[in-house]
Amino acid sequence: MSDKYKIFDTASVASSGGGVSIRGYSFKKREIILGALVILFFLVIVILAGLLAESKHEASSASASASAPQAQVGGDPSTSTQAPDGSCVNTCLSPTCLKSAAFVATNLNMSVDPCTDFYQYACGSYAANNPLHPDYSTRTVLSQIYYENQVKLQTVLQTSTQRLSENSAERKMKDFFGSCIDEFGKNLVMGNGFLKKVLPGVGGWYVLDTWNSETYDYKALLNKVHVDFWTDAFFTFSVKTDWLDWTKRAIQIDLSGMGMPWVYYINSQTEQVRDDYRKFIRNVGNLLVKDAKPNLTESEIAERINEFVEDTYMVEHKLANLTSNSKISPNPHAQEERLSLEELNAQVQSTIDFVSLLTYMFDQAGVTKDTKVVVIEKEYIMGLGDVLNSLGDNKNRIINNYYTWRLAHRYLQELSWDYVHAGRQFYVDVTGNPEFLGTWRYCLNLVSRDMGEVLSSLFVRDHFVDKNKDKAKEIVNYLKTSLVERVMKITWMEESTKRDAKQKLETSLYKLGYPEYIMDSGKLDTIYDPLNIVKGDYFTNVINFNSFFKHDWNMRLRHGTDKNQWNYHTYDIAAEYYNPWSELIVPAGMLQFPIYDHTLPHYINFGSIGTLISHQLMHAIDEYGQQFNLNGTQYGVWWTNKTAQRYATAKQCVIDAYSSATQGPYTILGNIPITVRVDSARLSPEFIAESSGIQVAYNAYKEWTADNWEEKSIPGITNNPDQMFFISYAQANCFNRNDAASYGAAAKGTLLEDSKINLALGQVEEFQKAFNCPANSNMLAKKKCKVY
Repeated sequence: MSDKYKIFDTASVASSGGGVSIRGYSFKKREIILGALVILFFLVIVILAGLLAESKHEASSASASASAPQAQVGGDPSTSTQAPDGSCVNTCLSPTCLKSAAFVATNLNMSVDPCTDFYQYACGSYAANNPLHPDYSTRTVLSQIYYENQVKLQTVLQTSTQRLSENSAERKMKDFFGSCIDEFGKNLVMGNGFLKKVLPGVGGWYVLDTWNSETYDYKALLNKVHVDFWTDAFFTFSVKTDWLDWTKRAIQIDLSGMGMPWVYYINSQTEQVRDDYRKFIRNVGNLLVKDAKPNLTESEIAERINEFVEDTYMVEHKLANLTSNSKISPNPHAQEERLSLEELNAQVQSTIDFVSLLTYMFDQAGVTKDTKVVVIEKEYIMGLGDVLNSLGDNKNRIINNYYTWRLAHRYLQELSWDYVHAGRQFYVDVTGNPEFLGTWRYCLNLVSRDMGEVLSSLFVRDHFVDKNKDKAKEIVNYLKTSLVERVMKITWMEESTKRDAKQKLETSLYKLGYPEYIMDSGKLDTIYDPLNIVKGDYFTNVINFNSFFKHDWNMRLRHGTDKNQWNYHTYDIAAEYYNPWSELIVPAGMLQFPIYDHTLPHYINFGSIGTLISHQLMHAIDEYGQQFNLNGTQYGVWWTNKTAQRYATAKQCVIDAYSSATQGPYTILGNIPITVRVDSARLSPEFIAESSGIQVAYNAYKEWTADNWEEKSIPGITNNPDQMFFISYAQANCFNRNDAASYGAAAKGTLLEDSKINLALGQVEEFQKAFNCPANSNMLAKKKCKVY
């Protein structure tokens, strides 16, 4: 429940059309120093080469006259081939061009024929120059941008606070982060934050003898557990997009309340995991007793801890059994499937008071006993009454122990090192993986999750310039125009469908860089005004966030969806066309070197970020995008039947063209190479979006050049602008991945970068012309298909 609302209930930065998935990576100091020296050495070489080439050219053309083209608004004169005095200048020597030259040259493998294996030609040196850390299986160009952004965020959080007023959102964020990374302060407090600020609010704890079994009201205290302390027990609820009307939100109830995946409780092969889990519960219980110092004998404590472990595990085991016998409701958002809170009470035999709980939670959103809610697994919720009624005469004690564990598990990471270690020990016992985020990254994740708008604002102020945003808008406009032109020429689309596709592209929202409101400090202060942060008191701050979450969820339920909101932070690595809202989203974190900079030549920008964006734009109008109503309120097909039938024929060509494609070979066990067949039927929409997106971006680049000017080359690189467009496309996708990870991804149906590039370019005639590929070369698809 502590996760803030994500648009359409997804927190992934991966888009529907092959977005970005990031895994961890780190470097040793020695590797950083050596890498820096290599890059520095190479930069010196390319600079000298560029200057030499420039001087030769100037000498040979000193007597020639040149006429300057008429100035256009779209270009950057620093990359134009025309100098202010009218002479011809062929090489861009700006700092960004020099960096880009180093990037391009260190990835190229000039010994490979681009018409044989273009990925190896463009990215063949990437793996050697970007080795894997032993602890990680993958490294990509985009993951490197991600970690560079992480360093920038670290800088943002460590700089002194500029706005020090009491209601300053910046001050609150940095004070919270400072309290989070204060390991010394946490260890001084030990578990007392939990013992003094949580347990008294839920009626005390049986083990410590701080509860009263006669007055204990588990139903009333469930409100406190769920709302005041933001912890799931028995079930979970959330505010989600209403499937019947995407402009609204609805309360959704689902199963929850277990400390492990439900299958671990009942699978015959997970007995050791169950033993480890009981040990985990016992260890945490003993830590709380040690810090609380109750006036009990050792034997009393031992007996009560045993009951604590067995009571907790019994309840969770019952919930696991109930889960295993429940099914997801086929259409839970349907109006006839929804239940009022009063009806829910009856369904659970009044063992849970949903009316009391949810009117307490949503006291600012007008929720009443008659409010209809969505129940994802109705069989599970209906079965809770039997579970609670089966607890017998000791029900209050059992539920008290269960609540205490749910709360302790929830706040474990926020306590002293002993508690954190107990959680990590269980994780290692189960997974065998001893790798953890570490305090700094854990605290950064908390800040990103809970105050992401403030962090986004400071990221933009310190590490993004508006010229990047303006240039991105210009590029997207060219891409949009190029795609509309292609749509109007499609033969399988009926005219009415073409008009709808054009309308959707022209009326879509284009969210590039950052939302304007996050740059207004006053608005951010207002958003976080309900949040009280106490400098140096981490656990109090964690608890204070709960009331802020409550207020936030009330506003979301009350006001419905807000399209001014973004479902990514500005520092995220993402590019997505989000069909439910008909919008393209490319945050500032994605608009970073080496795949984008407003000072780079456009053949690089259009080739790298342009192809990524155009792929996403294809999903606005393709078989995915046609499933969403043009008004963005719910699902609804807008292709005509004849259009759909004709498309199926065009799509079959793509399926057939890639039917024999494979990925690999990968060496997993021994020395036996394994190849994985590509599922061309399932991946055909992505094949189409990728190859068509490349063509859209290329045509957009040529249109930009026609409107502006031919651009300079980058130093030391002899490829012409058309070739550089395709090299930039490929180099945005360079990767280093071990065979085990590659095989695992391919076996799950993922089209890996090398396969994606070579297969897509095989359908792109402009690529073949740029590199003069002969008709029998490997890079030419044997079966050509033109869909868009």
